[in-house]
Amino acid sequence: MELQPWIQIAKELGVFTVIGALITFLLTRIFSKYFDRQVDQFKSELKHKYYRLERLHEKRSEVIVNLYEYLVDLEDSFQIMTATLKPGGDNFDDSERKRIKEAGSNYNQVRNYFKKNEILFSEPICEKMNQVITTSHEIVSDYQFYVDYNREDFHIYKEVIEKVNTKLPNLKKILKKELRMIMKVEVEQKNG
Repeated sequence: MELQPWIQIAKELGVFTVIGALITFLLTRIFSKYFDRQVDQFKSELKHKYYRLERLHEKRSEVIVNLYEYLVDLEDSFQIMTATLKPGGDNFDDSERKRIKEAGSNYNQVRNYFKKNEILFSEPICEKMNQVITTSHEIVSDYQFYVDYNREDFHIYKEVIEKVNTKLPNLKKILKKELRMIMKVEVEQKNG
């Protein structure tokens, strides 16, 4: 007879265990659905943000490639404009003005394209690009002044040549390195 209270206790514990297991099961299902919804929402937000970043990176890459092409054209037009030996033909002054006009046109193309897309670049890159633009403007205007008004003053010519052959390429080199970092292009550095 002494076993009956233990049997009664075991029965009651069994009911509590069943009820406890049922409550645990229900709570697990409720929390599982809640967390599954939260995870799905988080995944959706993450995909949306990734898509936006991917589009931004593609846009920046396209702008960088175009801007660099325009910089190369600008630098080439400066080299042609300031070359020591130039084809002159019958009218050297007209040919010279055409070269200046081409360099000025390339300058405007670089400046306008950059200004329209400046929002895509960091402040340090904008500063360097503005140095390129300022230097390029000085090259065009100083050379045009030299050709139009003061061909005997070789000091102006030497300053223009120094900017074309040294200052602008150095700025472009620094800018190129930073633009490559944006695009995550690995560049092999040559020693020496």
